[in-house]
Amino acid sequence: MGDTPASVPASPAARAAAAYLGLAIGDALGATVEFMTPREIVAQYGRHDSIRGGGWLRLKSGQVTDDTTMALALGRSILDHGEVCAEAAAAALSLGVGLAGLAGVNIGVAAVGWIAVLAHQRRRYPDLTWGIAFPRGEDARALVTTAPFYAAIPAAMALTVHGTVVLIAGLAGAGAAVVGYTTLRTLTGMARTVTEQIAHVAGAEFARQYAQEDIEALQRLYRFTGRLAGGMTGGLAGMIAVIGPPFLGIWTLGHVAFAPGVFWPLLAAVGMLTAASGAMLHHLWIVLLGGAVLLFAIYRWAFEPFEA
Repeated sequence: MGDTPASVPASPAARAAAAYLGLAIGDALGATVEFMTPREIVAQYGRHDSIRGGGWLRLKSGQVTDDTTMALALGRSILDHGEVCAEAAAAALSLGVGLAGLAGVNIGVAAVGWIAVLAHQRRRYPDLTWGIAFPRGEDARALVTTAPFYAAIPAAMALTVHGTVVLIAGLAGAGAAVVGYTTLRTLTGMARTVTEQIAHVAGAEFARQYAQEDIEALQRLYRFTGRLAGGMTGGLAGMIAVIGPPFLGIWTLGHVAFAPGVFWPLLAAVGMLTAASGAMLHHLWIVLLGGAVLLFAIYRWAFEPFEA
């Protein structure tokens, strides 16, 4: 490339090779100081201007990270198919084991986790009876009437993520949608993760208290968890509505405009959680308040793209 006269444009293949080479060099150089602050870099290396390996991945000098290998895999899939193909890209990023292999690994890891949980519960509660509990008729009827309310938390989490993605795709062009989604996922993912962790921990405790027939403690925990999850989701939604525009502007250097409609799926999630909690607690005014918030958010969610 250095010997090519300036008047002779490089071929697409040469430019692609140069881009990949630059990526690999930058990856190998930056991996050494990944996750370090500027002050830590200066204290340890002074001026970091050479490829030396190490870092938190303990790389050899000149070794690259998954950033480069994934970029190469994506480029290979484009060459093989002549265009960007989602399935081909996914297969290329599977590191040769294929999508079925990745699914198998995921299932295996989940199975190991469940086995570890069951073993722990067995040691902690040796008196519990193990097996499949088939509900009686009255239990099945009670389950049918209450189960939909327990679906409010996962449905709200789906709204915070997938609803926002759908909305961004409708508000922006293809390139801006990708940039907007990638950036705002950091914020919406925080709301999702917080509520998800609360639900996971509370769910295990719900099961324990129910198995011990401590219904009074179970009811207290559910009331507290419902208020906590709803309050935190609402607080995070409000925070995102405030810091979202400056965050996106700083992150993208002002090149991608903030879509205010991303707030409405989060508000809809708050309304859903509020209405479900009110129904479980038999407070009509809470149900009506949550329903009103949910309907308002859905209305704005539907029409915001046309106002943008």
